[in-house]
Amino acid sequence: MDKYAISLLGFDKKIVLMPLMEYRLSLIDYYVLLTTEDEKSRSLIDEISSSLLSFNINVMPAWINDIYDFYDIYVTIMSVVNKIGYMPSWINCSAGTGVGVSAMVVFAIQNGIKLVSYSKGSNKTRIIKVEVIDKFLKYASNEKSIFHSMENGNKTINDISRDLNMDKSTVSRKLKRLKNLNLIDVKRDGKKYIFNTNETWEKIINGRY
Repeated sequence: MDKYAISLLGFDKKIVLMPLMEYRLSLIDYYVLLTTEDEKSRSLIDEISSSLLSFNINVMPAWINDIYDFYDIYVTIMSVVNKIGYMPSWINCSAGTGVGVSAMVVFAIQNGIKLVSYSKGSNKTRIIKVEVIDKFLKYASNEKSIFHSMENGNKTINDISRDLNMDKSTVSRKLKRLKNLNLIDVKRDGKKYIFNTNETWEKIINGRY
C-alpha cells in the first residue's frame, strides 16, 4: 500500500519541502498538494516535483477553487482520501492560508491523522500526534503529585522518589511517559538527569488551558 501525505501549497516552497527532510516523514510515495489552478501554482508544483525526484516521491496536485474557503478545502481533502481509499500518513499544516490550515487541522483531529508543522524561525519540524491529546490532558492531571514534587525545580529521580515515597523504577516510568508527552524538561548533569516542569504542564495543572 502506497503511503502519502497532504499539504497546502502556499507560496513558500521551503515550508512545503522541509518536513520531508525528517527521515520518518520522507517515507511516503506521494505528496498531495492542494492548490488553485493558476500559472504560479503550476510552476511551483513543477519545482517541488523536481526537488522530490531524489526522494522517489511523486507529487499529486489536488485543485481547489478558493484558498480562503474552509469548506472547499475540507471537501477537497475528503475527496482525495476517498479516491485513494485510505488516510494519509500525515498532514503538513505549515503552509497556506489560516483558513486552509484550520480545515486541515480539523480533518486531522477528526480522523486521528498525525500533524506536521515546520517553523522557519526555529528551522524545526514538529510532529503532533493528535490521537494522544486526550491521554495528554488526562495523564497530566493524574500525575499532580509528581508535578508538586518538581514545583521548585531541578529534581532528580531520587529526589522525587523520596518526596513521594515511591520506588525509583515507578518514578522513572512515569517521568519517561511525561517526557514523551512533552510535559517536562530534562537535562543531564554529569551522570544525573535533572527534571523540571514546563509551562505546558503548569497551564494544565493550574486550569489555564
